[in-house]
Amino acid sequence: MVTFAPMVHGQPQQPRDFDVVMGFHQSVTPETALVLGGLEGVRKRASSPVVESRKMALQEALKYEKGGLELIITALYDESEQVQRVAYQLLRHRGEEDVRRALRAYLPYHLFEEQGGMRVGRGATVDGLGRAIAHRKGKTLEVLDIATGEVLSSLPRQRNETLFLCSPDCLIRVIQQKNARIEVWEEGELKWEFSGHQGRIEAIAFSPEQQVLATGGSDAVLRLWSLKTGKLVGTLGKHLVLGAHSDRILALQFSATGNTLVSSSQDGTLKLWDLRTRDRPRTLHTYTLHFALSPDELTLVTTDWAGHLSLWDLSLQKVRRVIMVPQTHCLRFTPYGRILITAGGDRMIYFWNPYTTELIHSLSGHHQEITALALTENGQNLISLGRDNELKIWGVP
Repeated sequence: MVTFAPMVHGQPQQPRDFDVVMGFHQSVTPETALVLGGLEGVRKRASSPVVESRKMALQEALKYEKGGLELIITALYDESEQVQRVAYQLLRHRGEEDVRRALRAYLPYHLFEEQGGMRVGRGATVDGLGRAIAHRKGKTLEVLDIATGEVLSSLPRQRNETLFLCSPDCLIRVIQQKNARIEVWEEGELKWEFSGHQGRIEAIAFSPEQQVLATGGSDAVLRLWSLKTGKLVGTLGKHLVLGAHSDRILALQFSATGNTLVSSSQDGTLKLWDLRTRDRPRTLHTYTLHFALSPDELTLVTTDWAGHLSLWDLSLQKVRRVIMVPQTHCLRFTPYGRILITAGGDRMIYFWNPYTTELIHSLSGHHQEITALALTENGQNLISLGRDNELKIWGVP
């Protein structure tokens, strides 16, 4: 008897050029032969105890349309990281909705490796989605496309400047003088100038839609500026709002929705401002220079003086867990908040499960302190920046 694979999409899965036939080497399949053909044959090889056989089966599975894709999606959770890597590589650029849904559910960060990078100048800063970098080069400032290395814009340097990159087209330069001045540059042209803070500006944050700039500094006042109109659209200070900070602002972050602004201060408090009402903020009593708010706004991660991590349950306003990792200066949640990425003075990048504090993966490669992390919009690449003037790109090869 000759055995064929079953019917798929109404068509008999007869052996094809790329199918495997086991039996005698004859031009006609003998009655005693076993045909490992079609999708069923690929499924059998994909369940082999041999890793290389499973990897080869996934390559073949692409030839079988939906059934093959389902097999590859299942392989994302294979016990072997080698098989997972092949499955992820085969799926990550495909556009089918089932595939995109599976990739959103999958966490590839344990597969990340260094994929490249570039040498950068001093004072470098990267935009939040890892698309571009601004740095000093000689007597000019350059904005570079990270993917291509292309110079997107340039402008003359100034003394006492601090750089922040909103997007590849929008550079913020703070001139730190007696009363700091903010310059907004778009595609190499000066678009807006903002002033109003008394003293230095210590912290800046951009809203998710990159329409609002938040600033805070030594005057303990938060200011909100429209990057669209160039106007001041909000002021949050102790003379205007109950519960405002009483000392210099150290750090700022918008929530994923843009409705909440988080600020930390030298006064030993961290505040969560509802920008829809601008009422008295929620206050946590902790001194922190670095923090990250989860996308669902239920968890806040802060660092202490040693850089250790405290995970706050915001519904209870209490610390739920602590991670003892030293010198953390950079914190970032992945798009759905299921992984916390940290880095800092020990030159390592760590990937944590924020619910269990389990360490999932770590990366090394920088020679000095890591100063910035950025995750691309699809979460498939991580950008890191260090005091060694190296920008590194991490992902699944």
